[in-house]
Amino acid sequence: MNKKILLVEDDRTMQNLLKTLLQIEGFEVVVIDEKPETDFLFVFQVEKPDIILMDVLLKYNNGIDLTLSIRSLLPDAPIKIILSSGIDYSAQSAKSGADRFLQKPYMPDTLINILKEL
Repeated sequence: MNKKILLVEDDRTMQNLLKTLLQIEGFEVVVIDEKPETDFLFVFQVEKPDIILMDVLLKYNNGIDLTLSIRSLLPDAPIKIILSSGIDYSAQSAKSGADRFLQKPYMPDTLINILKEL
């Protein structure tokens, strides 16, 4: 079964590149188009992704805060979370409950290898 990835990225170019890359690799990809009123926890519960690939610095939200919310409100959800940013938030990501942190720019192979091992 293909893993379902929920992509939370506010940069349209990055969104399109990642979606295409992930689909080529056989993943099912759902992109969240972030808006101020987006209820992420509801989307996570409805979509039931295997993995969330999320930018830390979103336009209206913060990926670290969203990860903390997911882990506290959905503690039994078997969702793996990968956070990414151009700034090194690895320590904060780990404390929030993220499974991995990827610092941008990263090689596509690095992302694919992590996704396949999760």
